[in-house]
Formats: sequence, structure tokens, C-alpha cells
Amino acid sequence: MHLGYCTNIHQGQNLKQIIENLRVISSQVKERVSPDLPFGIGLWLPDEAASQLQSPQELEHFKQELKNNSLYVFTLNGFPFGVFHNEVVKKKVYLPDWRHLERLTYTKNLALVLNGLLEDGIKGSISTLPLGFKENFTSEKDQAIAARNLLEIACFLIDLTLSTGTTVTLALEPEPGCVLETIEEVVVFFKKYVFTQENKYIIAQKFDVPVDRAAVLLAGHIGVCLDLCHCAIGFENAQDTLRTLTDAGIGIFKIQISSGLTLQNPDHDDLLKLHELDSNTYLHQVVIKKNAGLTRYNDLTDAISAEGKHLSENCEWRIHFHVPITIKDEAQPFQTTQNFICDMLNLLKNELFCDHLEVETYTWSVLPSHLRQKSIVDDISSEINWVKEYFDT
Repeated sequence: MHLGYCTNIHQGQNLKQIIENLRVISSQVKERVSPDLPFGIGLWLPDEAASQLQSPQELEHFKQELKNNSLYVFTLNGFPFGVFHNEVVKKKVYLPDWRHLERLTYTKNLALVLNGLLEDGIKGSISTLPLGFKENFTSEKDQAIAARNLLEIACFLIDLTLSTGTTVTLALEPEPGCVLETIEEVVVFFKKYVFTQENKYIIAQKFDVPVDRAAVLLAGHIGVCLDLCHCAIGFENAQDTLRTLTDAGIGIFKIQISSGLTLQNPDHDDLLKLHELDSNTYLHQVVIKKNAGLTRYNDLTDAISAEGKHLSENCEWRIHFHVPITIKDEAQPFQTTQNFICDMLNLLKNELFCDHLEVETYTWSVLPSHLRQKSIVDDISSEINWVKEYFDT
């Protein structure tokens, strides 16, 4: 099992900045959490850096930098396409989405980079957005266009496997507010648009293999990434999630270990404290559970505005605001969704259904000081060690 952290924590759009982060930060984390063995990282490469690494010389130089720092790459974060820090990101993080050729080209570039970085015997994974933001997909035609691009990337990845012997998979990451928000929506989409008989015939013909072999190749290259914060925010159940995806033949290629906020029956003072946590940088989707079911909001400000005047007496709010996975209720008056992490890791202890684990708390720069350690190296190291200790108990 590979365990690392996602480098979208760090600023850096080009190779020079990314290499500097590896030298200054990732290497120190490695010494803290894996002093005697190479340490795996989940590398975020924005489009600019991914394009630079299409050069064989640049790729070889990057591989040497990893080796010099005793680091290796097993997964890429292919979700944010461009700038992810120090500006208002919000809904822009979902663009270009899977309807656009820019997303397809970017992902192909990532696959080529990862194929070149992977060490012998290690499969690679790329997490990506769940098609796009839901409000941008106004008809089934939009999903069909995205599905055609996914078929093309599936064929690209299959060809990469058959020609090089190294497997790189694509993992769609369900997220609140997106086209694929719930596990049920994931299953419906895969059945309707991905694991179709037509797609299997196309792959069988393209690679001159039997249809049943084509089905295996397709399912072996397109699956999901479970962000545990996203799942918990949507009130998913860990065991049901695993069972539903397994029954549908959808592979879990990557798990992002992350935590969000939750609070029971908030009053107006709680909402004021929530508002103080709100940042202008990222979306903070909210899902509220009441007796009548779930109510969803695309951002915290929307939820506070809609619910603040008539607060329900029996409800639970869950907020997409990444907080350290090491804390459970120290974020008073809030608690965190750490319990969902524990539920999923307990399942993973019993059955290794996914071997790519990536800690992804990317909000350190906007977190209150009482939720942080002394430095970013301390922050990252404490989370990695928490996961390691959890598996050791």
C-alpha cells in the first residue's frame, strides 16, 4: 500500500517552483515519516508543468530530483487545471471540465508523465474531476460529450498499458455540487455511459481483443477516487459505498484521506463562527440533514443565507472545509468527519480494495492558527503519521 500526501498544498505553477517544493518541504516530510525508505507523494502538476514535462530531458531531470530526495510518485492529482492558491478559485477549479478538449489533452499529458515516472511494478493513478460542476451540465448531451472524451482517454490509457507494460488509471472523484455528487450518481453514469456494450465493442475492435477482455480493460482503467471528506459531507455510508461500487464493477483506484466540518443543531452564534471560517478562495459546499432528507448548497454563504432565519431544531450541517484529519472535536463548537475516515480505513484493514492513499488537506493557508502545527512540515507529517499509526493499531 502506498501512502503519501498531495502536493496541491504547495504553490507552484511551473517545474522550477515544484522542484523547489520537493527539495524544501517534501524532503523534510520524508525524513519525519519515512527516514529509512523512499517516500511516496501524490504529485499535483498544473497544466503548465505537465506541458513542460513532455520534454524527455525535463522528465529525466525531474526523475533525478525525485531520486535525489528519496521520493517517488505513485499518483497524480489531475483535478485543478491551473492556479489553485492566492486567488479566488471557487467554481473555476472545475474548468475546463470533461466536455472540453483542454481537459482531455491535459489528462493525456499527465498520463505520459506518470508513465515515465513510475517505478517498476507500481501502478499509477490520476484523480480527476467528476465530469464538471453540475450547474454547467444543463442536458444529457453534456454528459454524453464528457463520456466520449472519457472513452478516448480510456483508449489512450489502455494503449499505454499494452505498449509499455505500465498501467495508469483514471479515477473520477465525486464531489458535492458536481455532476457526479453521490455514489448512486456515479453508478448510474458508469452504467449508462462508460461500461456500455458499444464502448466494449469499440475497444475490442481497436485493440483486436475479445469483447470480454475489452470489458476488463475498460474497468481496469476508468474508476473512482474516493475523497473521504466529500463522501462524509454527502452523508454516505462507508460500507454501503464499498458494496455499491463493488457490485457495479467500479474500481476504487485511489482514496484521498480528508476531513470536513460537522455540527448538530447550529444556533446563530454557531453560524457566525462558521462565517468567520469561510474563505473567498475555495467553495465550501454544505449538505444539511433534516427529517425531510438532505438539502444541498453550493457554498457556505448560500446555506447561511437560506437557513439562517429559520434554523431547524433537529438537523446536522456538514461543510466542505478541509480540516486536519488528526482532529475530531478540537475545532469547537464544531466536530469533524473523522469518524468516516476511521470507518473506511477499518474496511481497508480487512480487505485491501485500494492501495493508493493520499492525504489531502490543502487548506493550511486559510486555516485558523489553533488548528495548525508550528510549520507546514509539521502539519503534513502529523497527518501522515496519524494514518500510519491507525493501521498499526
